[in-house]
Amino acid sequence: MPASNEPLIVGIKGSFDLTSFRGHNKDFIPDLPNFKLVKNLNDPLVQSADGFMQTNIYKDHLIEYKDQFDFIKESNKPFLVYESPVFRSGTSEVHELNPLYMQRVGWNHFMRQGIFCNKNSPPDRFEKIKKDQNIKILPWEAKGDYILFILQKPNDSSLEQVHKVWGNTTTGYWDYVVDCLTHIRMHTDMPIILRGHPKARKSRSIAEGIANSNAIPNVTHTVNYETNTTASGGKGLQKDFDNAWAVVGTTSNTLIESACLGIPTFALDDTAMCWPVSQPSLSYIDNPKLDIPREQWLYDLAWTQYYFHEHKLGYAWNRLKPYYFS
Repeated sequence: MPASNEPLIVGIKGSFDLTSFRGHNKDFIPDLPNFKLVKNLNDPLVQSADGFMQTNIYKDHLIEYKDQFDFIKESNKPFLVYESPVFRSGTSEVHELNPLYMQRVGWNHFMRQGIFCNKNSPPDRFEKIKKDQNIKILPWEAKGDYILFILQKPNDSSLEQVHKVWGNTTTGYWDYVVDCLTHIRMHTDMPIILRGHPKARKSRSIAEGIANSNAIPNVTHTVNYETNTTASGGKGLQKDFDNAWAVVGTTSNTLIESACLGIPTFALDDTAMCWPVSQPSLSYIDNPKLDIPREQWLYDLAWTQYYFHEHKLGYAWNRLKPYYFS
């Protein structure tokens, strides 16, 4: 037990995944006496915990650990959720190989509904990340000749709202994408290119299948999946961005990248991290707004993620702690 009055934060092997982020997730646990990692729900520390930590949120392939995720949620105690960063340009997922790699952490969720204690942040942190990752922030401009539609992994945990309506299946996600394309077609005849997730065969297959089915007119799929990094879309994504009039997607981090590059971006889910700078609705797709401010959004996003040493030394924890614990 911690020897101080610090709140006890417990992670349970399973719901806190030791193998995530290239096997180094455990390395981001603060090196503090009040953070403990236990083997199972039966450990006495679980019952005495003041809060918990977990990796991502529950999804179907984690059925083995559903009891842990359920226990944490039903405990009505706060929990820290660790996930990959929102700014990830050119960084390796292995922190030993690239000390600039960061990891996101917030209370109770890793998407926009999470609590990051980051409202009205100053610009200095974003400016550091921008320099470290060579992030380009370009003026808004609608200049391309197609709409790029970003697909995600069908079972991606960030698609919670989609799964509630369409189900967490490949068929359900296919139907969801077709429905989205149908709504886009209500507002524009512009060509649409579907981009599957570069690391997900099912996502790419759905993109190819929908394009080849001719279910929606003037829809094709990309073949640009080459990448020079393990943590972002890389060269292939940039090729798809280069002549895109607009980018449409649900909750993908790719929407953050398109917004930074000044490509009009349409998020279809208000839990998306890019929601504050998303176009108001698909009705704007032929005439997007080019005056949406991004500065404060960028500054706030910078405080959703932390460098390795900031996790280990408790800097991230000390910033988040006051929301629940004095």
